[in-house]
Amino acid sequence: MIKKLSAIALIAVLLFTLASCKGEPVQNEKEDENKNPDIEWINEISMPSESGSSRGLENISTLDLYGNPVDSGIFNNYEITIVDVWGTYCSPCIKAMPVLASLHEKYEDKGVNVIGIVIDIQNKDLSPKAEGLVTAMDITQRTGADFTHILASKNIISSVVRNISAIPASFIVDSEGNVITKILYGGHSLEQWEELINEYI
Repeated sequence: MIKKLSAIALIAVLLFTLASCKGEPVQNEKEDENKNPDIEWINEISMPSESGSSRGLENISTLDLYGNPVDSGIFNNYEITIVDVWGTYCSPCIKAMPVLASLHEKYEDKGVNVIGIVIDIQNKDLSPKAEGLVTAMDITQRTGADFTHILASKNIISSVVRNISAIPASFIVDSEGNVITKILYGGHSLEQWEELINEYI
């Protein structure tokens, strides 16, 4: 009798396990969709050309992570914009993002914007790397940093990136893209950012 009950119990466990496994592929497919966003645009859209040079970010033309064009007009509707320079390989950069996300959410309506410049997801010709884009998208989604993140254009590299010795690095620009602070290195608390931006708004 005991053996018979054990056999029945074993069959029940196996059926339960099979039923549970049957539902897993749907969940995995959803997870895969989140991990594989649409990046087909990299085969269709090229980095915009830039004329002239730029001392700061007042004369830039680039793309965001989703292939949308971005130029210096991104600064026009804000008194100041915090610019965060980061890389997908940089743990301190990623750790700093939730604070920047909170800052963006709290101060966007008060004339303060936040944007990111990702510096390690492009080839030598500045075309984006597919794998790098996916990684950057995943990081911004996981950290809640849903503000605009842009690729480094020729003018961005020559005017800003070349002057940066470590990341994370950040600075503030005015409504025209002129750099108005020195380069700040490392992550900062929300209170530290608030103290700084209150000097400009």
